Amino acid sequence: FFMVDVAGHGIAAAMLSVYLSKTLNHVDTMKKMATPTALASHLNNEFIQDGELAYFTMIAGVLDSTSGAGRFCQAGHPYPLLRRRNGELEQLGDGGFPVGLLPEATYDEVEFHLNPGDSLLLYTDGVTECEDAAGQFFGMERLSALLRRESAPEALMAQLETALHSWHPSSFADDVSALMI
Repeated sequence: FFMVDVAGHGIAAAMLSVYLSKTLNHVDTMKKMATPTALASHLNNEFIQDGELAYFTMIAGVLDSTSGAGRFCQAGHPYPLLRRRNGELEQLGDGGFPVGLLPEATYDEVEFHLNPGDSLLLYTDGVTECEDAAGQFFGMERLSALLRRESAPEALMAQLETALHSWHPSSFADDVSALMI
């Protein structure tokens, strides 16, 4: 699994997003990368050597759907939220550096475990930084309160979408993406 948030807007950011989507969805590329940290390091080196300032935040990970054991690399992306079956939330990760920003960036891997009924939420900063008419962010408190509700993951995602559209009824200023595993 992965989630990417490219810096900037417009054609250049869109083209980078398309390139990353094709790269990360290509089976051979993923097989060459032994770990999520190797993938982040490889992409960082590729973008640093390119010479143009093009960077992005990313979460890339693997999950064994049989055992529930998983690991991911967080490269400047917002902290994933592990929602336990009982509604308890755990913020995972340590932040890390965005990909393509620092030549000597190193990346760490975070291990986690999904038990039956648990879920992992990945989201872009556009979710927590979604502003209402007064300029107030949706924020982590609102996101956390929503996730603590006793609902199935599919219902929680629909509730998140509804809450964000209620918070900011017009078009969003930043990308708003979320993935629940």
